Amino acid sequence: MSELKTKVCDIINRDCLVYSILGDFGDENKRKIREIQEEINKKFEGLIWKTPPEALHITLLVWINSWIDNLTNGDEIFEKLFPDYNEALDNILKKYTPVKIEFNKIEATKDAIILIGKDNGEFQKIRSEFIKKTSIGEKIKQPKIIHSTIARFQKEYDLEEVNEFLKTFSIAFNETIERFKLPRETKKPMLEYEIKKHYNLAR
Repeated sequence: MSELKTKVCDIINRDCLVYSILGDFGDENKRKIREIQEEINKKFEGLIWKTPPEALHITLLVWINSWIDNLTNGDEIFEKLFPDYNEALDNILKKYTPVKIEFNKIEATKDAIILIGKDNGEFQKIRSEFIKKTSIGEKIKQPKIIHSTIARFQKEYDLEEVNEFLKTFSIAFNETIERFKLPRETKKPMLEYEIKKHYNLAR
């Protein structure tokens, strides 16, 4: 038994205000993820909260996170920033064809179970170009890797044991992102949201 433990997630169903740019999974990959979730749940009954299919996503950019930054005027800030952010992202994505992501790894952190993927560098290129072209700068924490959170923890448990079990999975599936969405998220994690716009990549 290791000293590292999973951490009980306290954000589920919490009110928030987040604007972000996300990619979706197709129905077939949602089914595969559901099977993985069920296998984990069968092994560790009661340990995980399974991300619902409609809440699964791959984060490209975080624009506004009132929940972390303790903002009370997130919508006002969004309305002010949207014209510039929108134009910048539209212009950037015109240069990119659909992005193929290869998901090939699953692991547990103390906070969650995530699927990890890789592309040919497009996500980071888009993100870097957007940061250069807008006022977002480095002040908002952006994802460092391509990943999707498929489960969160409901109780403390030996983290090493969880990761040993996750090694038994053979993760090998692709997701092609043809468009991104801009949701206004109001309940964590992506349990309530309104889509403000979709951004298509070039064909």
